[in-house]
Amino acid sequence: MPIVAVDIPSGLNADTGETYTPCIQAAVTVALAFTKRGLEQHPGASVAGEVIVGPIGIPVRLADEMGVNTFTLNEEEMKQTMGLELFLHRKPDTHKGTYGHVLIAAGSRSMSGAGVLCARAALHGGSGLVTWARRKEWAMRWPASCRKR
Repeated sequence: MPIVAVDIPSGLNADTGETYTPCIQAAVTVALAFTKRGLEQHPGASVAGEVIVGPIGIPVRLADEMGVNTFTLNEEEMKQTMGLELFLHRKPDTHKGTYGHVLIAAGSRSMSGAGVLCARAALHGGSGLVTWARRKEWAMRWPASCRKR
């Protein structure tokens, strides 16, 4: 029988997403007033099911007045507000460390294109983190070609 959790599934930490034993596996969670961090990050997201925010009369402006500045960034918002296109879809319970770290030692002061091409290729190929090792005196010189168009 499907379980509907009210505000947060029992056994789930609302702030961290940590699950305790026992923890309810909900099909749907109706978060009261606002979503909770624990519903959006793993492992909590995997036990919350579909999350629906149910208004209970608390004005949104109160969150601003209390200094709450948390938001959820999804693929659609990344496309619209940042102009970023996600080429590789990731499992929701992973992070950049799951997908490897590439170290690049390429290019020179006058020919930084090699490093840029390597970095872009590594990211496009699926690396979670790319580090470009360059000489200290080149640190402030950042090629215009690095900026995403």
